[in-house]
Amino acid sequence: MAVALMFWTLAVEGQDEASLGGTAVSDVRDASLPIMTLHVELRKHDGATIETRATDDAGRFTFMNLQPGSYDLHFQAPIGGFEPGQIEIKGVELRAGERKELPAVHLTVTWTCQPPTSPSQITMLRTASAPKVTGIVDEWNGPVLSDVRVQLRSYTDLQHPVSTKTDAHGHYEFRDVPPGKYTISTQAPGLYYQGFDIYVYQGFDVLMPDFRLSRCETLDCVRPFGLCA
Repeated sequence: MAVALMFWTLAVEGQDEASLGGTAVSDVRDASLPIMTLHVELRKHDGATIETRATDDAGRFTFMNLQPGSYDLHFQAPIGGFEPGQIEIKGVELRAGERKELPAVHLTVTWTCQPPTSPSQITMLRTASAPKVTGIVDEWNGPVLSDVRVQLRSYTDLQHPVSTKTDAHGHYEFRDVPPGKYTISTQAPGLYYQGFDIYVYQGFDVLMPDFRLSRCETLDCVRPFGLCA
């Protein structure tokens, strides 16, 4: 996901059935390693499940003999060790005879005692416009939070983040986000900082689950890394 979201396709003359495949990788420092046994579910767009598969030793999955149409994919990470735990890609279009290759799906390795700051699920929605990143900030077991600053930093320029503040409904939005890898973070007085990596693809909006901030007990409101809860 750190590169632009593009699909590679090959039309096969005289063959109506299509295929859809891709690779799942984990980000470990500066390397991307294949994720085995990642649960991948293929559904008709906003409809019933068609088939489920698990990624192989190379992190690969492929769905064969598909009819033309619109599809959704749901990725479920192995229990423990990865964030986000789930990714959904909605509205993937397949033409007759097309062999479509998704860009690599990236998950981040987490550590056993690191407090969970990443969302449980990220959803990518097909769009004809420039990508946007949206979500809501609320307090853990509490109301939505307005006037909370949210920052988006590109890994190609970490020193110059863009920022916005949540509205009265706790909603934030970044428009016209170039494809690539980003870190997104929130912080408000008296609430723990949260931050994690996301990936933006060309042609897909990124819908984040709620940032759920909890009251902090330290001066800087940053959880010590590796401290078990």
